[in-house]
Amino acid sequence: MKPIELTMQAFGPYIEKTTLDFDRVHQDGLFLITGPTGSGKTTLFDAISFALYGTASGSTRSSDNFRSDFAPDSLDTYVSYTFEYAGKIIRIQRSPRYFKEGLKTPRAHMVSMFVDGLEISGVSEVKEKVDQMIGLDENQFRQIVMIAQGEFTRLIFANSKEKEEIFRKIFNTISFKQMTDFLSEKAKGIRKDVERWPQEALLPIMQYSMEQKELLEHQIRRLRDMVRSDRDSR
Repeated sequence: MKPIELTMQAFGPYIEKTTLDFDRVHQDGLFLITGPTGSGKTTLFDAISFALYGTASGSTRSSDNFRSDFAPDSLDTYVSYTFEYAGKIIRIQRSPRYFKEGLKTPRAHMVSMFVDGLEISGVSEVKEKVDQMIGLDENQFRQIVMIAQGEFTRLIFANSKEKEEIFRKIFNTISFKQMTDFLSEKAKGIRKDVERWPQEALLPIMQYSMEQKELLEHQIRRLRDMVRSDRDSR
């Protein structure tokens, strides 16, 4: 995912409409976002995370508090994030749920996503598209793409199952897991057949042995009768 442009209005400390053009720094490859404490650095990451997932970049902040306390009612709160992914230019514009003075009900959480000239609207619809496109949900995105200050240890100490799921999505190895599961099921079936085979194979042998035993007993009785008959004739 390559960021192109980020626009914020009445969002956190950014009251007036503020636009960041990332194309100006892409030529350098690597750039640093720096500034004194309270200058709004974390808000930039919150804005990107909010545009994509509707949540903050860290677990200690809530999207219900994104509207600037100093914004006049004439200004709507929103974030617009444009980025490139897999050769496509995508823009997401999202507004949080917030109250305006004089209104009893808050403005609803709204989001629209524009991909290849097509618009996708609705919180659940955009979430499904973002999860499908990026391959990460908001928690995984915070753990590996945009790790908030003080939360890096959550990835380090994540259990093996969580790490396996994260890295499977990062490196797109789901097809290998599906193949492994398929071969595992086939192996279980073969193992059951092998365990069942000796019993089925021995059954006709056991039946054959019983028939032979009956035949042998019959012949023994005939011999005894012949011997008895010979004795009687003498």
